[in-house]
Amino acid sequence: MNVIAMNGELLSHLRKITEEEREILHKRGDIQKERYTSEREFIVDNKKLLERGQLIEIRPHTRFAHFPKHRHNYIEMIYMCCGSTTHIINNRHKIILSEGDLLFLNQNATQEILPA
Repeated sequence: MNVIAMNGELLSHLRKITEEEREILHKRGDIQKERYTSEREFIVDNKKLLERGQLIEIRPHTRFAHFPKHRHNYIEMIYMCCGSTTHIINNRHKIILSEGDLLFLNQNATQEILPA
């Protein structure tokens, strides 16, 4: 498969509206914390996002809603395929990601994402 075909296929996959996003758009406008963690503190748990034995996941970040302040128990890499999003890192750094930008976050960083 050539690079152009692969990029088109990947973008097509990432642009699909997820089940969670459909719920946000049609039923409720907020993030369901229990989809991401079982903890009291909002720490996104890799066990909730990865299939057993899997070490990496390529998925669209949830759109259409404010994603409240949280951390991860893994390293998160965000690549902005198209459009833009605003991230607030560690309660003080406002970063706007645009197409082609890359953001790496370690497990100690907090992140809040404004609606995309």
